Amino acid sequence: MAKKSTLKYILLGLIKRKPRSGYDLDQAFKKEVGEFWQTQHSQIYPELSKMESQGLIRYEVEITGVKLEKKIYSLTELGQKTLRQWIHQPSDDLPINRDEFILKIFFLSQYDDPDLKYIIKEQLQLHTERLEYLTGRMTLLFPNEEYQHDIGHFLVLDRAISHETEYVSWLNKVLAQIA
Repeated sequence: MAKKSTLKYILLGLIKRKPRSGYDLDQAFKKEVGEFWQTQHSQIYPELSKMESQGLIRYEVEITGVKLEKKIYSLTELGQKTLRQWIHQPSDDLPINRDEFILKIFFLSQYDDPDLKYIIKEQLQLHTERLEYLTGRMTLLFPNEEYQHDIGHFLVLDRAISHETEYVSWLNKVLAQIA
């Protein structure tokens, strides 16, 4: 079975939320989807071009300034149908967990290795900062847990916070074990 382009579906979903330019899609990717999915800026424009040729999206040219033009993408009926079909397909693949930090831990052979405590503390700081960032986003986007207007984003952000909370807890446990 051919591998489906998840990027295509992410872009369809972002455009469904609000018609956007390629630049706006890149920014939305970082702010809205970047909490759980990453892509390279250079992948977005070729994918938009493919999606347009497949009849999934269309664009209108918007003039900004004297001569600057930007394409504002919106979904076609086929694009809406394609997104809906993808959402209803089962997600049977377990995510691939590629955590370089866990690999480094795996290859350390002794608990008293001086590098162990250093890399644990480094990761603890990174994950604590990420948890603070995510918690701040939750407070900003969903004050008083008012998530009815965007339940999907709320649930994904809640999952990201749970994941980081567990990771920070585990790192603290490891530090206590090797102290």
